[in-house]
Amino acid sequence: MNLKEIIEKLNGKIAPQGETNIDNERFKNLQNQCNLVFELLSEIIEVSKEKDRARNFLIEVRALRKKLYNQSEPYIKKINELELENLRLKNKCRIYRIKNLKKQNLLEKIKRDIEKSVSKIQH
Repeated sequence: MNLKEIIEKLNGKIAPQGETNIDNERFKNLQNQCNLVFELLSEIIEVSKEKDRARNFLIEVRALRKKLYNQSEPYIKKINELELENLRLKNKCRIYRIKNLKKQNLLEKIKRDIEKSVSKIQH
């Protein structure tokens, strides 16, 4: 078992399934994994700042830091896009619920009006 598999076992899967409950849990897993990555990157950055290390080591660490940053940038953008899309979907759901409530209220009002009219006719 490699380190990536161990992280997945500990953290949980991050790929969405299209089912709200699972996707919410996986989104939390994704956030946790991103936090871990950022913590690891921070440690790498801190190590690269240490001046007591050998020059070659620092050069290699700086190169690695730059490579990791460049590789992680598209993922950070994608995470931001996913968070924005999640907010849009939540807003759409709210709007849909409001519309349904308005329709339901209108139908109830029409039903009451019809019942009043029928009641007047019967009397």
